[in-house]
Amino acid sequence: MNLSIIVAGGTGTRMNSDVPKQFLEIKNTPILLLTLQKFYEYDANMPIWIVLHKDWWNYWENICEEYKIKFGKDIPTHFLVNGGNTRIQSVKNALSEIDFFLKSKNILPQTALVSIHDAVRPLVSQNIITQNFVIAKEYKSAVTCVSLKDSLRYADEKENYTVNRALYRLIQTPQTFDFQTLYQAYQSDNIEDLTDDASVWEKAGNKVQLVEGHFKNIKITTPEDLDIAEIWIEKAS
Repeated sequence: MNLSIIVAGGTGTRMNSDVPKQFLEIKNTPILLLTLQKFYEYDANMPIWIVLHKDWWNYWENICEEYKIKFGKDIPTHFLVNGGNTRIQSVKNALSEIDFFLKSKNILPQTALVSIHDAVRPLVSQNIITQNFVIAKEYKSAVTCVSLKDSLRYADEKENYTVNRALYRLIQTPQTFDFQTLYQAYQSDNIEDLTDDASVWEKAGNKVQLVEGHFKNIKITTPEDLDIAEIWIEKAS
């Protein structure tokens, strides 16, 4: 069974915005809604959990209602999960909800795959989502990444020198895993300082399998990113 988590716990700090960045609009559509639609285009029946701080649940529900009235379309069914103080805690909350869901449906956890994606990556392609589930089914993990385009240097307070960029990757989302193994990894201590799910997976002794991503799959964190995303969406329309 394929499942997805969309992490929407960010704020608008670097956007100089009064609302979290996942609610900002591209082509008159909130970023979070664009992202949600990408996953339901992949599988309209896939259960999806959106991790969002409870203070913003009503705001999101109003967006869904407004969209339905404006376009006459229902927002795909999804579950809301309260976000934590960190990304790691937010994902852990969602995994706990999924564990309860699977048990309530008498679905064996070891038969499920879970894909975790940043809400502010609305340009993720169907091919990337598909390959994540295909590779994770075979290897139990699939972590989206891209090769570096620019030269790379190591630098500290004493020195700096060129390193081989071919040996490095920029990590994106989605990141997809065997649910039961990831759930167990998230029960470990000392994971709060980690920055993504692949790090938690790896710290628990599991091997990370990489999947080729795309530079269009940007994470929107600054006003410039909004401009770039709008250009890509305009070209695709």
